[in-house]
Amino acid sequence: KVRKEIDRQHYCNGTKHSQNLKVADMLDNIPGIVLCDPEFAPVYLEEKRQLLWSLTKADADLRAKAEYLINQMYLILGH
Repeated sequence: KVRKEIDRQHYCNGTKHSQNLKVADMLDNIPGIVLCDPEFAPVYLEEKRQLLWSLTKADADLRAKAEYLINQMYLILGH
């Protein structure tokens, strides 16, 4: 939890460009984690949701896509 909080602080201080890259990376990685490790996926999804809330400089449409994807992955997992 401490490491994730340090990561969040780092990313929230980033530029709009770096935050957009992080959200794009999340969009790319989330489906694979859910498919390959459904046991860990809920923990991962919650970490990504919390990080997403910190990425306030990122493009709003990109953030909305990531939030939608996270919600869809929770549905797939039955949560």
